Amino acid sequence: SWCPPCRAEEPRLEAAYQTYRDRGVIFVGVDIQDAPADARALITEFGVSYPNGPDGDQSITRAYTIDNIPVTFFVDREGLIRRRWLGEIQGDQLASFIGEALR
Repeated sequence: SWCPPCRAEEPRLEAAYQTYRDRGVIFVGVDIQDAPADARALITEFGVSYPNGPDGDQSITRAYTIDNIPVTFFVDREGLIRRRWLGEIQGDQLASFIGEALR
């Protein structure tokens, strides 16, 4: 809720989710640095419809070596991370990276 690049990319993420969900693409938002109420407020504000949840014990943060946000991971059908994008992601990048993961 407090991260300007995160807020800026949220509408792009939701739009991409709406575009690709019927192709089996799954989005999962992970809240790693926010109070639960603030995270829920952001989800409501932007109308986020894909699953989101907190990383209360920081196990996801540690497992994926997240030290800066925003960060976006693109995982293929086999569960392999195909790309890790650090920073605000633009719509054309998002579409391209999803396409790569779908191949």
